[in-house]
Amino acid sequence: MNKQPIGLVLGGGGARGLAHIGVLRALTEAGFDIRVVTGTSMGALVGAVYAQYPNVDYVEKKFRDFLDNPKFKPLKDLRFRQNKSYDPDDLLSQLSQEIKRRVVINLAAGRKGLLKSQRLMDAIIELVEDGLIEKTQIPFACAAVDLVSGKEVVFTSGPIRRAILASAAIPGILPPVEIGNQQLVDGAVGSNFPIRAARERGAGFVVTSNVSTEIVEQTEFNNVIDIIMRTNVIASTRLNQLTLRQADYVLQVPVGNVDWNDFEKLENLIRIGYYEAKKHTEAIAAGVKRHRSLRNNLKQKIVRILQAR
Repeated sequence: MNKQPIGLVLGGGGARGLAHIGVLRALTEAGFDIRVVTGTSMGALVGAVYAQYPNVDYVEKKFRDFLDNPKFKPLKDLRFRQNKSYDPDDLLSQLSQEIKRRVVINLAAGRKGLLKSQRLMDAIIELVEDGLIEKTQIPFACAAVDLVSGKEVVFTSGPIRRAILASAAIPGILPPVEIGNQQLVDGAVGSNFPIRAARERGAGFVVTSNVSTEIVEQTEFNNVIDIIMRTNVIASTRLNQLTLRQADYVLQVPVGNVDWNDFEKLENLIRIGYYEAKKHTEAIAAGVKRHRSLRNNLKQKIVRILQAR
């Protein structure tokens, strides 16, 4: 199979984003040439490691080594007591009970998150080489959201570690990342799939890897927090559905009810991502071929129009 160029967009999802590693392996094994990679939150982290060193064995080893590293223990120990009436896919729902438990303490202490940013930065330092986004081996971008303006912020240049920190700063868990007048948080708040950024970085045919699950029915709403959290689930799910329409091909990776912080399931998640993407390689190849044909036909029409003038 000839190398077929694609842009790859990796969505957020905490530990579920480890499935992106399997997706990368299946696509590269099938002969696809990933020329652009963008991502949000965990998708940004996986994407950055690959963009710096486009070798899936390298990416997988980096994550395996890190998850076995004692430095990861503070993040591993972050566990939340879950109310089973909450949608397991929505991070805000999973965190709500813990936030309610700690909110008085945090308000009294004047804190903006349950963890310090350095905890996440330590993880990023272990996984991502220091450097600039514009110096990665393949074009890379990641997305965050500015609390001040409410707008999406796409990083296409500047320090790569700082950009990932902003893209993965989970509201309520980690404080916003201050850059100039901006207060940046996890891009999943408003842009879980930076598809437009991939096209602006040169991607023609865009494949998106989605590790979020479909919204599930909920029948019990016991208090105001339950209702607020449920509306967040609905809003984020609908936003994801609208954004994904911009992609040329969507890989819906069936990660099931894996919790956002269940990093112990690395092996299973990589395997799920790999086999799901493998089932779609022929369809993606056909899509790339159609896209190339349409583009060539359009170019020919433009040439004929210009020549006729």
